[in-house]
Amino acid sequence: MDSLMDELWNLLWDEVEGPEDYPNARPLLAHYTSAVTAEAILRGKELWLSHPILMNDVEELQWGIREAIKILSTHKGVETACGSYDRFDRFINLFQEHVDLYDHGHARSLFAACFSMHEEGDGDGILSMWRAYGSNGEGVAIVFDTAKITPQDDSPFILGPVKYCLPGEREALIRKEIEKIADFFLRKLSEIGDKKMGLSASYLLEKIKFISLTTKHCGFKEENEWRLIYFSERDSENLFENYVDYAAGVTGFQPKLKIPLDGRVSWIPNLSDLIAEIILGPSHGSVLAINAFERMLDKSDLGSVKSRVRRSTIPFRSRGF
Repeated sequence: MDSLMDELWNLLWDEVEGPEDYPNARPLLAHYTSAVTAEAILRGKELWLSHPILMNDVEELQWGIREAIKILSTHKGVETACGSYDRFDRFINLFQEHVDLYDHGHARSLFAACFSMHEEGDGDGILSMWRAYGSNGEGVAIVFDTAKITPQDDSPFILGPVKYCLPGEREALIRKEIEKIADFFLRKLSEIGDKKMGLSASYLLEKIKFISLTTKHCGFKEENEWRLIYFSERDSENLFENYVDYAAGVTGFQPKLKIPLDGRVSWIPNLSDLIAEIILGPSHGSVLAINAFERMLDKSDLGSVKSRVRRSTIPFRSRGF
C-alpha cells in the first residue's frame, strides 16, 4: 500500500486496538463444544473454525453488507465528497462489484470460531453456555490462554470481543465507517484515481464484514463473546488454504478451517501450551467419564494437560427423571 491508502486503512481501523481489544487485552477464552468435537480438536491438535452463515445469528454478515449498500447509496456526504454524481455512482458500483466478488469467492473462505471470556479461577463455566453450546451440559469447555499467542502484523486472523448493540446502534457503527470514507474523499479526492477508488471500496467492505461479525443483538450479552475470524483476503501467501476442510455431523457436512496447533505454523503455539484448563460439563458426573477423558489425552500425546482437567460442579443434569 502507498501512503495514501495506508492513511485510509488506518482511518478505518483506528479504533480496533483499544484497551479492551486484543492484543492489549489477553483474556482466557473458553470454547464450549460437544464431547465429539472436543475429542476431534484435542486428538487432531487443531482449532476448528466454522462458516459464519452456520452460526447462531445467521443474519449477522449479510445484514451488515445489505445495510452498508442501503446507507451508501443515499449518503449525501459521500456524494458531495466524490465531486460529481457520476463519480459517486462509480464508487457505489465499485463497492457492489467487491460485494459480488466476495459472494462468489471469498465468502466461501470466511471462517470464525466463538469463545466466551472466562474468569480466572472459574472451574465451573457458565450454565447458559453449557446449555446452548456445550451439549446441554454433556460437552466440554476448552479454555485457551491468549497471553501465549504472539501477535503477528501480517496475520490473516483477527481476534476481538463482540460488541452488543440494539439494531439502531449496529446501523450507526456502519454509518460511521461510511462517514470516514466521505471525510477521506473530501480531503484527498484530487489524489484518488479509479484504482484507488476501487481499493477504497474494498477496504470499506472489509471493515463492514468485521463489524457484522463482531456485533450482536444485546440479547446475547451474557455470552461475553470473543471471535477469531479468518479473512482469506488477508492471507496473501495462501498459508491456510490447505487447512480448509470439512466435518460431518448430525446436520450433515459443514466446511471447516482447521488451524494446526502442533508446530506446523511457526508462529502458532502448540495446543498443550495454549490450554489453560479443560472443564467437563456438569452432566459428566462419574469418575469413569473423567478417567476415560484422561485416557484420551494420553493417547493424544497430551498427558501434560491432565492436571488441568476438572469437572464443572454446577448442580445441573441435562436428562429428566
